[in-house]
Amino acid sequence: MRNGEFLKHDPLKDKGENHLVDNLMPTGQIILMAGLPGEGKSFCSIGIAYHIAYIAPFLGKNTSGGSVLIIDSENPNKVLIDRIKKIKNALEDEGHTNQCEIDIEHYSGFKLDSKTTWSEMEEVIRAIKPVLITIDHLNCFHDQDGNNSGGMEKVAGGILDLINICGSSVLISHHFNKRESGTFYQRLRGSGVIYARSETAFEIRALERKGGRLESFGIIPQPRKEKSTPPIRVILEETDEFMKFGNGGNYDPVGDPVLDDVSHKAAHIFIDDKKELTVNDIKRILAGMASDKEIRDSLRILEQKGIVEAKRSGPSHKFVYAPKSFVCPWCKPGP
Repeated sequence: MRNGEFLKHDPLKDKGENHLVDNLMPTGQIILMAGLPGEGKSFCSIGIAYHIAYIAPFLGKNTSGGSVLIIDSENPNKVLIDRIKKIKNALEDEGHTNQCEIDIEHYSGFKLDSKTTWSEMEEVIRAIKPVLITIDHLNCFHDQDGNNSGGMEKVAGGILDLINICGSSVLISHHFNKRESGTFYQRLRGSGVIYARSETAFEIRALERKGGRLESFGIIPQPRKEKSTPPIRVILEETDEFMKFGNGGNYDPVGDPVLDDVSHKAAHIFIDDKKELTVNDIKRILAGMASDKEIRDSLRILEQKGIVEAKRSGPSHKFVYAPKSFVCPWCKPGP
């Protein structure tokens, strides 16, 4: 029997309650969340944890409820406390109450690959029996070479042992490397062992910022063993007192984040100018922002999305792109 196989038979699943967040986060599994720094991973991780503890819907999706354990090293204590206060204020303002225990462990030397550091953390887990343990972020909680698959297998084994204590799900926050393009797997920092061991994985990608403040981000599920749910646009409403997570609908991102950004910029050239443009026109406008290949690839993406169409133009056979729709699929929430 492979590691974690028995978790398929836990009592919650037998009763049909097999998701902590409906169609987003399963029970008793490794869940991997990855993105570049500052893209919204910590917001999402803490927000999910508190919505579960308050048994409040997250992005309109029902949560199962249960105690949660937040293990954090990513955020300064003051920042973490401020975010938590805002999330709690928003939940309580909407009439929700804290129904389950929440324990927060700010970096305390706990290492996934060293059982000698587990005593205090294991005591907390056995005491509160969390349905969810969040770890933010992975690299701070092991001493292995992240590029060494053998070393990362030890880390993965530690995560599975953490799950086995009382059947918790473990949400791992992980960083992408410095490569800005490529697939989810290619952009993950270090070895892909944790990704291979996860049952659920999703990318967090910033979508809108104003005045340096993140206003929306995307949750982009990665295809795993089961069919993935569509990407979700999360509207982050933050004031001095509140932090709320709104479901801005589904959207259709490009897998590669560089092409996603270039395609979005190219779309607005057509949508805002409302005129036909040649490939050279686009190259001139985006000079210094994207390579020729990225521009051509982005135009093909816009054609696939039905935003533009390619036409022959005279004897030169240049391609001219004419908008078919003036609605930007990156800006306008989907159904």
